[in-house]
Amino acid sequence: MKRSLRAHLAIMFAAAVAIALMVTGGAVIGVLVLQARAERASDLSQDRQPEEDEFGAVRKAAAAMAIVAPLAIAGAALLGLALARRALAPMREAGRRAAAARASDLNLTLPKTGAADEWDELAGTLNSLLEDARGSLLRMRRFTADAAHELRTPVTTIIGEAEVALRRDRGVEELRSALATVKTEGERLATLLEALLALARADAGTLLASKTVASLDEIVARSVERARRRAFESGRASLQLECVGSNALVEGNPVLLSRAVENLLDNAIRHARGRVTVTLGGDGQVARLRVADDGPGVPPELIPELFQRFVRGDAARTGEGFGLGLAISRAIAEAHHGSLDFRPSASGAVFELELPAKFLPPQGAPPHDQTFTSG
Repeated sequence: MKRSLRAHLAIMFAAAVAIALMVTGGAVIGVLVLQARAERASDLSQDRQPEEDEFGAVRKAAAAMAIVAPLAIAGAALLGLALARRALAPMREAGRRAAAARASDLNLTLPKTGAADEWDELAGTLNSLLEDARGSLLRMRRFTADAAHELRTPVTTIIGEAEVALRRDRGVEELRSALATVKTEGERLATLLEALLALARADAGTLLASKTVASLDEIVARSVERARRRAFESGRASLQLECVGSNALVEGNPVLLSRAVENLLDNAIRHARGRVTVTLGGDGQVARLRVADDGPGVPPELIPELFQRFVRGDAARTGEGFGLGLAISRAIAEAHHGSLDFRPSASGAVFELELPAKFLPPQGAPPHDQTFTSG
């Protein structure tokens, strides 16, 4: 027969009382026996006749114990049940709340008694874990919905172009145009899937599979050059990209670091009015890369969500990109034991990437200062 926790606690309480009674009663009876023997020995030594019923007190004490002990144990069991019921009340309330809660929402909070005891400590810890789980669940749902939205657009376009092309006979130019659109949307779809894969690897802790020592100056210089070409190809011919370097060496994956830098550059180019400045510096153990633009800056209401996934300045999502660049860059920075943060600025936006690094001594020349101007 399965006993409840309350019954187990009551039995343990009653058993403790029974043991205490046995020990106490045994000690009392032992003292009475020793006292009776000492009196008998004293009477014999003084040639006095000992009492006939020298152990009468012992028998009376034993009889009293036999009467009182069962009543005390029964009372202890009842008292134990009452105390256990009161002590386990928060647990029963937690069980009722858990039974009523929906697993899909994790809308559960464990009750506290206000006694600052072990239960309150456990409930506080579990409530914090549940709050984190609810936040993760909400982020996962939002991520899934946003990913489905972003995937739907290129897929719908590809299907639409294919249906139009197959509806009737088309000329070569019409087919070329349809295939060009399919190619563009396919590339956009591949870019999105690659970004989602990178974020999934970051969540799993497998983003940084291999590491090597590389020059951060070279990584940034190549990234700036590629960004300059993309700015020119996108019609931003008047955009200037300025890069001030250092002599930092970082341990990590150069491809991932290039991607993080280029995401920051693409974001800056997208919002800059005419100039993007990239500055490298450090303090001997940490390399700092600052990417600043002269654009309109970041709206204050967007700053708390700036590094979340699928967050973009335009609510209609009609602009460039997927809103994943900053999230991926921060994930890459954290995989390299670094950080990526937004820094307040009087004008434009400033992002600062910090990475553990070693610095080479200058070889007779100051750090390079390059200004790239598209055009």
